[in-house]
Amino acid sequence: MKKNIKKIFKKNKYIFLFITILGFILYGNVIHGPFLYDDLYMIVRDRHIHSLTHIIDYFTKSSTEGFDYTSNLYRPIALLTNAITYHFFGLNEVIYHIRNIALHIINSYLVFLIFKKLSFKHITSFIVALLFLSHPVKLNQ
Repeated sequence: MKKNIKKIFKKNKYIFLFITILGFILYGNVIHGPFLYDDLYMIVRDRHIHSLTHIIDYFTKSSTEGFDYTSNLYRPIALLTNAITYHFFGLNEVIYHIRNIALHIINSYLVFLIFKKLSFKHITSFIVALLFLSHPVKLNQ
């Protein structure tokens, strides 16, 4: 399995490099920006992510439980990654923004690999990955 991952990455390393560079060109201007919109609730005001003792709650309760808002929103992985980031870096906006950009770049590369696996042409897979990376719907990550 490890050899397969290395082989896939080596075969497509320039695609990954291009997606990474483009991702930071597109989203790099937000790295030093403040928390906005739902970040204020999901990170700054969410007392559940400010302690790793609430990990079970991430998977058993609403994602809005930590800031006393009633909702059926369920995003346990987002809460977990926010809690881990908070544990190591506190409320450092730069770290959260870099983490989100990196995750979006990785997901864009995975879109490329999925389309390749579905037998789409190399160029088609690449274009779809670039659309996923750059589409405005992803601006509020």
